[in-house]
Amino acid sequence: NKYKHVIDWSDKNKSVMVDMGLRQDATIKTGDENDRIFNTFLDFEFKGDIKDSFFFYSNIRNSYENSTEPRPIWKPYASRYPYRSISDSYIVFRLPWSDLQFGKDAVLWGPGYHGVVGLSAIDPSFSALKLPIKIWKIKFTSIVGSLRDNIRDDKGFIIKKYISAHRFEVNPYPGICIGWQEAYVYARDISLDALNPIIPYQTVED
Repeated sequence: NKYKHVIDWSDKNKSVMVDMGLRQDATIKTGDENDRIFNTFLDFEFKGDIKDSFFFYSNIRNSYENSTEPRPIWKPYASRYPYRSISDSYIVFRLPWSDLQFGKDAVLWGPGYHGVVGLSAIDPSFSALKLPIKIWKIKFTSIVGSLRDNIRDDKGFIIKKYISAHRFEVNPYPGICIGWQEAYVYARDISLDALNPIIPYQTVED
């Protein structure tokens, strides 16, 4: 409500909003060698709400770097490639007793002054199935996700990594939050035990 959207369409039970943004950054380095770095960013975001039972969100960020600065060959190829495109996109099904979210999103768990003490949204977002349940002042959230990594086994294959996590949170009074959480990261094959949202992960490990 604070600003106008590029597209803002709404009906009785439906609403769709679209936003776009273009940004240009320039970095000039002077010294023994002069370098110029130009970055162009194109952001595209759209979201919608249908009959208060289905919600979707997508944020796509594209960038291109034009630089005279040499890229060391030992750096990862992804950091030397001038084009980059990332996206956070997910859908939410609103159920009578919970919301079921599926897609790629950041997870931010735990309060903190300079950062969080649980799972931090600073890390790259990942694809996950998220199930939050809130009853009165009590909230329980369970997630199962697939992580991306560049760790390879002895045959050169990338090792698949997964995460299962759950958090129990109580807000007895405004400004007071008491929480407990577990995060279990495992590799290669998905664990059926870890898919259980209410099992303590210590028992899975044992």
